[in-house]
Amino acid sequence: MTKLLKLDAKNLQLISELEKNSRMPLSKLANALKTSKEVVHYRLKKLISDGFIKRFFLVTDYFALGYQNYRLIVNLHNLKYNIRKGIIEELRNMGNIDLNVYLLSNWDFEINIWVKNFDEFFEFYNNFIEKYADYITDKNIYIVTKIHFFSHSYLHKNRRTLVLGEVKNKKMDEIDEKIIDILERNPREEIIKVAEKMKMSTSTINYRIKQLMIKKLIKGIIPILDKNMLNYNSFRIEVILNDPSKKKDVVDFLATQHNVVKISELIGRKDLDFEVDFKTTEELDYFLENLRLKVPQIKDFEVINTVND
Repeated sequence: MTKLLKLDAKNLQLISELEKNSRMPLSKLANALKTSKEVVHYRLKKLISDGFIKRFFLVTDYFALGYQNYRLIVNLHNLKYNIRKGIIEELRNMGNIDLNVYLLSNWDFEINIWVKNFDEFFEFYNNFIEKYADYITDKNIYIVTKIHFFSHSYLHKNRRTLVLGEVKNKKMDEIDEKIIDILERNPREEIIKVAEKMKMSTSTINYRIKQLMIKKLIKGIIPILDKNMLNYNSFRIEVILNDPSKKKDVVDFLATQHNVVKISELIGRKDLDFEVDFKTTEELDYFLENLRLKVPQIKDFEVINTVND
């Protein structure tokens, strides 16, 4: 059973500041919260040890570097627990893959993979299908064209947006790649430790990170929260539009809704999907009813639950 947590005003403000920039040093966090570094350190450490902050995530815009994002959705059958567990572990150990496990859906897995070209995706796809052919009953493929991340403004009222896929044709060298690799493993790694690992000066590393952010290759660093601890449930809404050319209008409307935390724009059978957090299905139903009234471009949608890493 999930442990329930109650956040006071200071902790909610701390979450808000971390969603602005999770690399913010304790001194700046303390100034923002109008308290001491010691208090901020204690609160942050407690949120992590309690499991509410599961990890920190480096939001890197691989679209800008020419990568493509493919999504493979798979339905399985005759699956023993140890085989299912093995598939999940195998996929989560692959560096260029994000995995979602579906709960209340006709599908079992959603595999999001970053590749340089279609041939790379096709190689992964063939290997995966060959290896698990005996268990796969159905599959679907999408191309993800843009991803929108939003802060949890239903908690603290401060809305922040990070969009991947807005810029193209950016480049980075081997040093930048190594810095991003280190920060993806630990986004809050101190500059001095990154410099030690790179055997470079702290001023050089600091400059490099700032340039990666100016070029919008690193869009930000955000905390991944266990919202179940606040009694919130996460839902994925997959949408088919009457007119896909009106997708931007739908995205713009969803971006104003505080319970929406992520939108993915798609090419495929569905035109887009978005993730929302609500405490009850009644709240979700009310939201979807209003959505249908206010966004007539929506032809149909499907609601599913996911388990995110």
